[in-house]
Amino acid sequence: MEEQEAATLEIRRVLESQARKRGTIHYSELTPQVESMHLEPNSDLLAELLDGISRESNTRKGVMLSAVVIRKGEEPLPGPGFFTLARELGRAVGPDLPDKLSFHAQELKAVHEAYAL
Repeated sequence: MEEQEAATLEIRRVLESQARKRGTIHYSELTPQVESMHLEPNSDLLAELLDGISRESNTRKGVMLSAVVIRKGEEPLPGPGFFTLARELGRAVGPDLPDKLSFHAQELKAVHEAYAL
């Protein structure tokens, strides 16, 4: 468990840094920055750690910090777990791509504002 706690701290630092810079980061760019344990970009463990980070940031700042982590490709969005958590937290996000794009854009802007320097 200590490994996971250390990894969570490392991930949180990277995400907060990206948010302060009003940026985003791909899953494949995030995982090599975690030194305390090996994580694959599409692993369930990474998704679990990001979920916990977003739950905590939602409680502290009212935003889902993991919004800064996106996939590469045509749909530069977070993975499906992000949207599942958003619904669980009572956020209005529909199942269709336009809904997800719109929700993510709004949440990312809110994260950037919450963590801005």
